[in-house]
Amino acid sequence: MKRLLLHIGTEKTATGSVQSFLVGNRPRLLEYGWTVPTSLGTPDQRRLAVVCNDPEFVDASKERQGWSSQ
Repeated sequence: MKRLLLHIGTEKTATGSVQSFLVGNRPRLLEYGWTVPTSLGTPDQRRLAVVCNDPEFVDASKERQGWSSQ
């Protein structure tokens, strides 16, 4: 059975540090069968949060990505 470990957190809770560690150790984690995705940017996957938000919701993250309108 495949498993997904999703690491999320609000700002200032060390999520960035944990995610940077995971990306920095990606080759070693792959040896153990863990995949650390990089398709939406590294290390923090901020684009994933933007993609998952309501399409009508526009915030600073969405504007920084150039996605301030549909």
